[in-house]
Amino acid sequence: MAQQLSHADQYRMLREEIMWLMREIYRTEWIAAVAVGAVYTWLVLHQATVPTLLWSIPPFVILLAALRCLTLAIAIRMIAAYLRRIEEITFVGSDTLPGWERYLLFRPQRSLRVFANVFTGVMWVVVMGASIATSWFLSRWVPPGP
Repeated sequence: MAQQLSHADQYRMLREEIMWLMREIYRTEWIAAVAVGAVYTWLVLHQATVPTLLWSIPPFVILLAALRCLTLAIAIRMIAAYLRRIEEITFVGSDTLPGWERYLLFRPQRSLRVFANVFTGVMWVVVMGASIATSWFLSRWVPPGP
């Protein structure tokens, strides 16, 4: 027999899942930064024997990390929408304590969230562009001889 979860249990469980997804986003960003740094270090140290195609690995890692973070952020948005529905039932008619997800819909919090999303997207594009430029430059760079 399946056990029924109360709204409070669902809410608690889904808030924990959002926190886990947030940690996954931070972990993905950290691992991508370390991986890109390690690959660039190896490429520079072995530049004389490295095929040009291998210089595309760091931008590709950044693209994969950005797509993973986007997927995790979309999952967070979906869970948040469901939590908002639970809050509408639980906190019906309460303007002083609307629930966290409903609170975030009000101004100025909404504009801050939009700004944060746009800023995050722009930063991923800037990092990707910088990685492409770095790969292009370093693949053509000839270190000074002894």
